Formats: sequence, structure tokens, C-alpha cells
Amino acid sequence: MKHLMNKKGGTYAEKAVVFFVVWFISWIIWAIWLDGIEAAVAGCLTGIAVVTVSQIVIGTGRH
Repeated sequence: MKHLMNKKGGTYAEKAVVFFVVWFISWIIWAIWLDGIEAAVAGCLTGIAVVTVSQIVIGTGRH
């Protein structure tokens, strides 16, 4: 597992779990306004944005 470690924020598995949790929560919130696959896609895009921004903030905060 050592080869999966990243200096800027943990393992790929941790990132996947964080993405899934963020996606699920945002999907539930987006489902209030959107229907069907649109809510899932909006949740996915929100999850990607949150994980990316958090990686940038964490990555720049450690230097």
C-alpha cells in the first residue's frame, strides 16, 4: 500500500471514500430540485468539485 501514498493527502482509497460520501450527500440535496439522472450527475459534478478544491487547499496548506 505504500506505493499508493500521496504526499498531498492520503491514499486513493481515502479519496474515493470522501468522494462517495460527498456525492451521496449532494445527490440527496440536488434531488430536491432535479429529477432522475440529473440529480445523480449534478451530485457527481459537485463531488468532483469539492474533492478537487479540498485537495488544492490541503496541498497548498502543507508547503
